[in-house]
Amino acid sequence: MKVQDQSFVYSQQKAQLKQIAAGEKAGKTLPPSQVASSDTQNNKFDFTRMTMKELSQASKALYDEGVITLGQHASLSLHYTAAATGLNQGDGDVSSSALSQAENEKVDVIAMQKERLRDAKANGAPASQIAFSKELIHVLEAYQFGGAGKYHASA
Repeated sequence: MKVQDQSFVYSQQKAQLKQIAAGEKAGKTLPPSQVASSDTQNNKFDFTRMTMKELSQASKALYDEGVITLGQHASLSLHYTAAATGLNQGDGDVSSSALSQAENEKVDVIAMQKERLRDAKANGAPASQIAFSKELIHVLEAYQFGGAGKYHASA
């Protein structure tokens, strides 16, 4: 619970810093802030177009940086891990087609998570599962789109 609270506070602080940086104007007397110049460096991953393997690697990196929780990391990386280890197969053998798809097919992770949330709500999932899914979507959108109004992000 403490890690989730820290993750939420961290994402809120990042959003506020991006909003402050968006309001700054470069000029002779006011150089752009470090936040504004490092904004593009911080978003190393494009969650709107990545493979499951890339998602697994991105998830690990974001967990190591403290951006996402262990539960969120497990949820995001499970698909590739299952394909790579054969956990998604009844006999436990690795399916070459499933592994190839996980390593080569680009997907929109945020849209995929939103679809899972819609399915969970429609199937009467527990409130804790719905809250987890909403928080994961919020974290991914905050990372992807930031708080500077670059994109329209729906919650």
